[in-house]
Amino acid sequence: MDITQSTIKNKKAWLDQLDKAVSNTDEPAIWRLMEEANGARHAHEALASMVSRRAYVVRGLNVFCEIFLMPVLMAGSDLVNNGAAWMSMRNPVHDALGVWFNDDGRITLFDDIIPLDWVTCWRPTVLRAHLDTLVPAMGKTKVRFDTAEIVLPAAAPKLGFVIIGRSTSRGWHPLPEAKVLLDNRLKDVVKYCLQIHAASQSVAQSFTPIVLTPERIQYSITDGVCLWLSKLHEVVGIQAWTVMPSLSARDVVKFTLKLNSRQVEHTQFILRMHQIGEQGLNDVLTILQQLAPMFDRPLDLHKDGSEKSIEPDLDSD
Repeated sequence: MDITQSTIKNKKAWLDQLDKAVSNTDEPAIWRLMEEANGARHAHEALASMVSRRAYVVRGLNVFCEIFLMPVLMAGSDLVNNGAAWMSMRNPVHDALGVWFNDDGRITLFDDIIPLDWVTCWRPTVLRAHLDTLVPAMGKTKVRFDTAEIVLPAAAPKLGFVIIGRSTSRGWHPLPEAKVLLDNRLKDVVKYCLQIHAASQSVAQSFTPIVLTPERIQYSITDGVCLWLSKLHEVVGIQAWTVMPSLSARDVVKFTLKLNSRQVEHTQFILRMHQIGEQGLNDVLTILQQLAPMFDRPLDLHKDGSEKSIEPDLDSD
């Protein structure tokens, strides 16, 4: 067996083990396998792909479930994670998604528009628990996770996601091909629902909400964050930024932004490699490099928002 064949065989064995660990929601095994991969690009891409999918059998029929996200960018944080706002728009959004997907799959919309800082707190265990809610035999369970908050000026745009569960008996198949009319119809329905609710609550909107079409998690989070950073720079201004591995959590990358705002001079947000993959991280870094220069040293924030200089511990768990 030559080196190429051996590499392919080893990679397949590794992928099989990762698939088993993800299916069993065995986080220690997941992280052990990721360490074995030693930062290989395919490792994060494979984990990002596996963690949001689940297959099960019911009455002899194979069912394939996947979670998709639809990024929503808006002014006015009261529209994100607001149950009342979501209930007023849930049915028209569900109907518009049915037209957009245009197949016999079943659509399940999760409660509320979930903010970026919640989504990026979801470990693999949390994502798998969300997938469990799509399996009828599992029943409805409460999903618990720690949350963080991205502190922003009042005028700053807020990024949230419509969480879409999809179940189909036709296997894993790509999303619908881009069709301008259908894409615009879906985005307009969501955008108008947001505007109507904002108007009814007298919520000031400094810009028209921006909606992207649904995508797989690793692409949707990346696209949403890139859009949010661009709009944040336009509305508030990003003067500088830095990035470093988290000192306390696996696979977490922490970004610090210096803003052109007296209200909030610095803010931080995190991204998880198992959600976006290496390509997603590169895309976010590319956008930031286009917007502003890097800090000349790593920064973290005290609880009061003031800055402190630190050195990243690359070996930290």
